[in-house]
Amino acid sequence: MTITCKLLLQNHAQDWQEATVHPFLEQCQLGIIQLQQFNTWLMQDYLFVVEFTRMVGRVLASAPPQHFDVILGGLAALKDELNWFQEKATERQLNLNIKKQSNL
Repeated sequence: MTITCKLLLQNHAQDWQEATVHPFLEQCQLGIIQLQQFNTWLMQDYLFVVEFTRMVGRVLASAPPQHFDVILGGLAALKDELNWFQEKATERQLNLNIKKQSNL
C-alpha cells in the first residue's frame, strides 16, 4: 500500500486543519505578527529543534546501516535549520540559552 499526501489529507483532514490553521500562522502570513510573539516562537522552536536533533541521534544509534543515508541527510538538514535559528537570533539580539516554556 502506497501512502500519498492526497490519501493522508483525505483520511486526516481534521488533523491537518488543526496543524496548519492557527492565528499565529495566519498573522505571520499576513505580516502582522507582533515582534515579541515571533521572537518567542523563534527561541522556543530552536529548543524544539535541538531536542529533535538529539532524538534523531538516538534513532541513528539503533538504526540498521541501510537507513543511515536517510537519517544522516536529515541530520544535515537539521544542522542548517539550527544555523538559521542562530543567525536570526543574532540578528535580533536574542539569547537562545533560555528555558523551555510549559505546554499550558
